[in-house]
Amino acid sequence: MVNVSGYLTNDVIRRPEQVSADTWRDAALILGRLRDSLTTQLTLYLERDGAATALIELGEPAVQAVSDVLQVGGPSRRLIAAEMLGAIGSPTARDALTVALKTESDASVRQGIQTALSRFGQRPPSVEVR
Repeated sequence: MVNVSGYLTNDVIRRPEQVSADTWRDAALILGRLRDSLTTQLTLYLERDGAATALIELGEPAVQAVSDVLQVGGPSRRLIAAEMLGAIGSPTARDALTVALKTESDASVRQGIQTALSRFGQRPPSVEVR
């Protein structure tokens, strides 16, 4: 499993410009299903198809990395992170959303956090798993 995770990370995930979008997405999903700690590197690629799904599938081990994006990412990345934490649906994810709601200054991100909390534990419609 370590060899597979290393290959997926080094030869596919870190080289999105060198592989097709479908190959990249499949690699992200496989990496998420392997539940490897390397999967949290996918937070660098949240806007790319498959990354959010893989991190949601990883679940609790991804919460800290996604929470970090929610705290320091740009507004669009914070919205994606909020949606992901809501979909993960763990107590730690709820805590991260609750804290972020108190400190978030962007109105659209604050609304996204509230939506994530209202749909807590449900996979958002924009995230589909093959």
